[in-house]
Amino acid sequence: MQNYKFTVTGYAGYEEEALRIRNANRPFSRTPQAAAWHYKSLAGAPEPKVFWVRDMANQAVGMASVVYRPYWVDGRQEYFGVLGDISLASDMRGKGIGKQLMLFIDQHLDTAVPAYRGFVMANTAGQKTAASGGWRTEGQLVLHVMPINLLAKAGKMIGKLRAQPVKRGIFTAILKRLLNFYIPKGYSIRLNDTLDENFDGLWEAYPKTGLIFEDRSAASLKWRYLDQPGHDFIIATLHYQNKLAGYAVIKMTDDRRTCEICDLLVAKPHSVECLLAALIIQCIQQYPVIEARIILGDSHPYRKHFWKLGFIRRAIPGAYQSYGPDGRTIDRNLVWMITAGDKDA
Repeated sequence: MQNYKFTVTGYAGYEEEALRIRNANRPFSRTPQAAAWHYKSLAGAPEPKVFWVRDMANQAVGMASVVYRPYWVDGRQEYFGVLGDISLASDMRGKGIGKQLMLFIDQHLDTAVPAYRGFVMANTAGQKTAASGGWRTEGQLVLHVMPINLLAKAGKMIGKLRAQPVKRGIFTAILKRLLNFYIPKGYSIRLNDTLDENFDGLWEAYPKTGLIFEDRSAASLKWRYLDQPGHDFIIATLHYQNKLAGYAVIKMTDDRRTCEICDLLVAKPHSVECLLAALIIQCIQQYPVIEARIILGDSHPYRKHFWKLGFIRRAIPGAYQSYGPDGRTIDRNLVWMITAGDKDA
């Protein structure tokens, strides 16, 4: 790599350069506002770092970054260095530069911040690059899809209905009847755009032993979803006799035909079906939705609840990986609760 050198800086003072390099090699550009949100340093966390690939004229031709986010590991909170914004020009790929960059990042994690683990959610190319630097694959990402539009075809079994409003009304009644089976008496759902102190109560009471997952305190949820520029997230809250029993964070596609579930948490595991059923009924009533989608890690403890409602597993090219400074690894007996919301935009 004699024609390139690797350096590390903070993010402050390099905002424009980082955004230029990142956007030059991605299909979707990030706005300056979204970049500021992405690189925001949360209270108590180390400052974000940017790792540069520079040519002999000291011009940046590639980069990656690490930002620190609070996670819980077997009941204890710690900060993970979340790897992202890996960006190399197309003519630089396949030459071993990505691997050298990863080794440079590893060296920094080993020496400068040895108390913090690394974490990344990567596509196939990113997974290979991270693996080349010693990052361990902890699991695969799996897409779960509920094809609500296929359920609509059940209306044809009743007869050939010509009046569209009547057909939709019958279909809605059939679907609600099926989903209501999973909603015990006393449960209800609300769609919100705010968070309150009840979220902290739910999170504090949630059992964390044996699990690895991102912090879901009200402050963390507010930063990740409500403060994120360019996205209109909805907080769907499940209540049992007016007490918060769980929530899902969703966003609707621009045409309102797909409900993307980004995150969810329930006080009791058996309430997963209740939350999903109530959410889908609410979405059908408010939007022309034809499917619901969620990405989960393959070991997520809620995954077994989705098939009961008709969600279909679909493999996608993605994985989540970790890096332990000085070779420290995470106990394989711990269960990762990973959702799409763990990936910084």
